[in-house]
Amino acid sequence: MKRLAFGVMFGMGLICALATISHAQEAPAATATAMAGDPPVRLRLLAMPAVNQRRIDADLADSVLSLVVAELSRRPQFEVLTMADLNAIVARERLKDLMGCDEVSCSYELGGALGAERLLVMKLGAIGDQYLFELSLLDVENSAPLARLTKQVAGGETALPAAVQASVAELLNETQAADQAALARKRQPTFFTVELQLGPAFRDGSEPYSRQFTGAIAIALGGRHRPSGLYFHALAGIEVSHFRGDTDTAPNGAQSYQRTALTPFAEARVQLPLTAFPHLRLMGHAGLGLNVESYNLEQKQGLNPHGSRRFWELRMGGGAWYRLTGDQSVFGGYHYRLQRMGDGADPLSETRVLGSTPANVSVRAVTLGWAYHF
Repeated sequence: MKRLAFGVMFGMGLICALATISHAQEAPAATATAMAGDPPVRLRLLAMPAVNQRRIDADLADSVLSLVVAELSRRPQFEVLTMADLNAIVARERLKDLMGCDEVSCSYELGGALGAERLLVMKLGAIGDQYLFELSLLDVENSAPLARLTKQVAGGETALPAAVQASVAELLNETQAADQAALARKRQPTFFTVELQLGPAFRDGSEPYSRQFTGAIAIALGGRHRPSGLYFHALAGIEVSHFRGDTDTAPNGAQSYQRTALTPFAEARVQLPLTAFPHLRLMGHAGLGLNVESYNLEQKQGLNPHGSRRFWELRMGGGAWYRLTGDQSVFGGYHYRLQRMGDGADPLSETRVLGSTPANVSVRAVTLGWAYHF
């Protein structure tokens, strides 16, 4: 019966994962029909105020930026934001601090505060009787430049509108592949993730332990649910836990004992993105695991129990997830595992305390992890 339950649990997780994949691979027309009531998916682009070089009138620089914004707004793949949006969303004092910073990291932070995927930086200067016009498009999520171009414009101010139109078209042509990939991820960001985690563990039981740790490797599959904005994942993996202790005050004299468990598990996880910190997500998870534990106790007198056994556990926890780059993340959190040991089924503990042991034991852990996204 237990094997059947475990198989059903993993099967349900697999079915959910495959359903997510099939949804992501539906034909575009079918997807459009299914989501006809949803707003169109676009990349949010933040156009920074023009960097005004020498000999350029401030009003002229603002006018050129308006031309760039108008040209970008004609592209269906972008939702363009400007200073007016910054003033409405970012706190005024914080905005002053960021706008007074010339470092690129400040621009990325501004983009992140608005949930922007793209950042446009424009510079306008003059060389002799020609204008020097520069555009840069940056990837906010990965904090990396996508494309940059510089144009010399002759013919005075009247030549600037045509130069802006041609420059924006050339810039977007260079980033077309990256923009289409970002749109695909935003529409249905289904992906595989390999995760590694390690941390100290604390086992509640009748015997104290001086060395306790746990580590796990897992494969997650899931993506973002567009209407809600939440990320859902199904995880399957294996965890290794080790507990070791010794004492000189046991009833039968000095004792040394240890437990090592391999725990295949399946979990469901949900992540909540934070608008003010787009790289950061809060997460919670729950699932089941099957412990295959080996144990050993050594003492000078009496029995020396050793062997192995299996028992179920309920797993849950929460924490935070931080996206470092497009394909790597780090995370940390608290894990709680309630293990169903069974009454009178723990020879190590029974020998250790010379009596009965609790039927349920909890294991708590604080872990840090790293993840790679495919």
